[in-house]
Parts: sequence; C-alpha cells; structure tokens
Amino acid sequence: MNTLSPMNEPLPHIIEWFRPDRRREILRVFSIACGVLATGALLVGLANTGIIDLDDFGRQAIAIIGAVTTLSGPLIAVIGLPMVIGGDDYLALSLNGVVVVRKKEQRAITWQELAAASVDDNVLCLELETGEIVRVPERFSGIELDELAQRINRTQQRAIMGLISPRA
Repeated sequence: MNTLSPMNEPLPHIIEWFRPDRRREILRVFSIACGVLATGALLVGLANTGIIDLDDFGRQAIAIIGAVTTLSGPLIAVIGLPMVIGGDDYLALSLNGVVVVRKKEQRAITWQELAAASVDDNVLCLELETGEIVRVPERFSGIELDELAQRINRTQQRAIMGLISPRA
C-alpha cells in the first residue's frame, strides 16, 4: 500500500536501514560558528592591543561587540547542530517494501507497487507502477545512490520471490 502516514504507525520488519548523510550541513554549522568565534576574538584582541587608533569609547565599543560575537559562535553551534542532526529521516527496506521517512512523514511503497529504483541527476527515483515517481533527494551515509538503487531493486526481486524471511 502506497501511503503517506504520520510517524505513530508501527513499521514493518526492517531488512536494511539508511540514514541521510548530514556531513555537509554539520560542516556548514561548524564553519559559521568558528568564523563568528574567530571574528569576535579578533575584535576583542584589536580593541585591547591598541593596534587600531581609537579613543576609549571606540575601544570599549569594539571590545563589547567582540565579546558578544565571541560568545555567539558557540551558541550558533549549540543551536544549529540539533537542528541538523535532530531529525529522524531515513530510508528503510522492509519485508513489505520501501519506507521513506522525511520531516516526520512516512511513505511506504510496497514491493508490488514499485516498478524500479534508479538515480537521475543525483536523486534517488522510486518509480511506481502507476507512473508516479517518488524523488528522494538525500544522499545516504555509507552508500552511493547508484548502489542503493541496485540494492532496492535486488531486495524487491528477492522479496517478491519469497527469498526473504522474517527473523524472530
């Protein structure tokens, strides 16, 4: 059954599970946080060393801006990282079909509904018997999209032929 359902429904027996690769997003958050932290530290240093010619008010203003900026860097990391890694998105191969979970919505595609899995423009495409194409834009940790599409097709063939049995 091809469904879009809330996350509270139980999942069928999972054979393989793949999580999205979030390394780029994590690197972006850390880069921004480190850049803000370094800028703040530089401003504090410039204000206290006297390298730039400022009066006392200017030096204090630059020091306060630098201190706030320095404290903002780690705050960006603490707030940004849970936003990046906090989701429960995944793609799973189950006894019944493919389960795609994104943004707290679960879509289950049975093996009988799936015509083929392929990759088009670095996007995993799950073509259904109805002609609809479910596009999954994420990249997954530990597996290339071409290999994942092949694995989905191979698992579908094995499941339809009854070669996959649930383990207790």
